[in-house]
Amino acid sequence: MNARIRRALVLGLCTAGLAAVLPAPPVAASVTVVRPPYTFRAFRWEDQQVRVLTFVGSPAVSIRMRLAGKTFGSRRTTSRIGTRADGVAAVNGGFVASGTGAPRHLTVVGGEIITSGALWTQPGVALSISRDGSRAWIGRPRLRVEVRTSTTAFEVASWNARQPWRSNAAAFTARGGDEIVPTVDSCWALLEPVSGVRTAARTYRVAALRTSADCDRPPIRPPSGRFHWVVVGGRPVAGLALGELVAMEVDLGHPGVTDVFGGLPQLVDDGVNVGPACFSTCGPKHGPDRPFYARNPRTAGGTAMGCSDEDPLTPCRFLLVTVDGRQPGWSTGLRFPDLGELMLELGAWNAVNLDGGGSTTMWVRDRNAACEVRTEVGCLVNRPPYGERAIIDAVVLGWS
Repeated sequence: MNARIRRALVLGLCTAGLAAVLPAPPVAASVTVVRPPYTFRAFRWEDQQVRVLTFVGSPAVSIRMRLAGKTFGSRRTTSRIGTRADGVAAVNGGFVASGTGAPRHLTVVGGEIITSGALWTQPGVALSISRDGSRAWIGRPRLRVEVRTSTTAFEVASWNARQPWRSNAAAFTARGGDEIVPTVDSCWALLEPVSGVRTAARTYRVAALRTSADCDRPPIRPPSGRFHWVVVGGRPVAGLALGELVAMEVDLGHPGVTDVFGGLPQLVDDGVNVGPACFSTCGPKHGPDRPFYARNPRTAGGTAMGCSDEDPLTPCRFLLVTVDGRQPGWSTGLRFPDLGELMLELGAWNAVNLDGGGSTTMWVRDRNAACEVRTEVGCLVNRPPYGERAIIDAVVLGWS
């Protein structure tokens, strides 16, 4: 079946607008619900159960990655995270860094850097959003943090992710909880925010300092609950002085960006399906039948062309999409090339895969005809294969 015919069938299926909560049939019927700020659709795409939230970015609408708790290591269900954040809808978030309860990829919320993620090994693909929601970009992440004083300047290579190494400085905040903390002997400084907005880019005062000629001092721990205080470690910190003012500059790669989250791999790149059958090689160890590339439940985020084109009048439309899987007779899941094709048919100009598998979940606060599982507030509109799983973060849609 070619793409044009398939698109016509999908659009034809999405015509019914139902508001009442109905018993879920064995195979869900098509449902379309307009519930500002989003439009929700539930339908079958080939043999797969698809759920789609679309909305236009604006100063009144917020889309952010929300942690399960105030610090790394906490886990809650998508529905609970969405409810606590006063969201109107939510999907599960990104991947977890191995051996921790921290996000694996660059995460920035309202200008606060939560983590730089595993940038030195597998940087992933970031969805970056401007403060007013009118612009968004999907691609390789960029994070540049520079510390400046009147006498010295250096870059911070890692944030709540890695210990200082060689001549590289690393930063830590209380967001790391007990999961990501400074542990190595080095030069260390505690930076107290003194002016500027509540983001990483602001002015600080050096409130405590541990330096020596060979930078072999024990670390300083970030003050608990003071999430905007920063501990910086590494040899460059030796150039700081106790009590002096420090300016921190942050570059997230695009103008006006305040929110960043990501996943892997990229599915659509400027209107082209780039969903990989596998990475690098399709040999026995890395082929399309390996677990990551096989048919699985999937969660994806996408943006329309208007989010990144040069025309300020075209709207920035976002898509949050789930595809159920691992449930024969209901939905078996998709591989990445098929997920890329689906995102294109839904109107994505760029798209990225988020965490999936047993974590794939879409929640809405206002129950509708596509409800599959009632939650404490609202309901799940898809069927997670093993019930709703507790996760470390979720992408939450709400009013600003």
